[in-house]
Amino acid sequence: MFKRILGLAAMLSLGGCVTGSNMIDRADEHKLIDSQKAIVVGFVSEGFLTQPHGLNVLLKYHDPNPQAKATRIALTTLDQNNEVRGNTHMMGNTFVYEVPAGTYEITHWYYRFYDGFSADQKKPLLFSVKPGDAVYIGNFHANSLTMCLSNRDDFAKAVIDIKKAHPFLANVAITNLSQDLQFPGWPNTKATDVFGKGLCKVQ
Repeated sequence: MFKRILGLAAMLSLGGCVTGSNMIDRADEHKLIDSQKAIVVGFVSEGFLTQPHGLNVLLKYHDPNPQAKATRIALTTLDQNNEVRGNTHMMGNTFVYEVPAGTYEITHWYYRFYDGFSADQKKPLLFSVKPGDAVYIGNFHANSLTMCLSNRDDFAKAVIDIKKAHPFLANVAITNLSQDLQFPGWPNTKATDVFGKGLCKVQ
């Protein structure tokens, strides 16, 4: 019950602006890259049967100031340019964020238009960046049939796609940080069938 309340709060918050949180927008590609910040890139997608449910994968900045307002990033499939071609049951996009240096955690995920919330994660999914870094954190994909999110390392192809979609990164060296962030399955709390059998392969 508590998780459902948290999930509802998150969905209501992200429906407009997140109360009490600073949301980092996608990078402004018309501005010069800020050398005092880092760049985080990757790919986010969802598979569905009839229509997309609106995947949201949330990251949180571990601010060294405990009194600071929470700073978050939302990787989303809706309201973005769909870069998936030739598959009417999948949508997704490359993402680029310019962020403060420091440590980030992938905290939870949910669908905007579907009940449920991500189950507790066994271990924190953390990565750190320094000023001037450009890092790839993985290809995130959710399957609405199994209510499962995965993250895999597709660095070689992803970097080509990212630089093609975002030419301002053409000459930027990108480091692969996805190895420590991979997981075969992170279930939603609704990831069970009528017999209570889990549908998502957990890590």
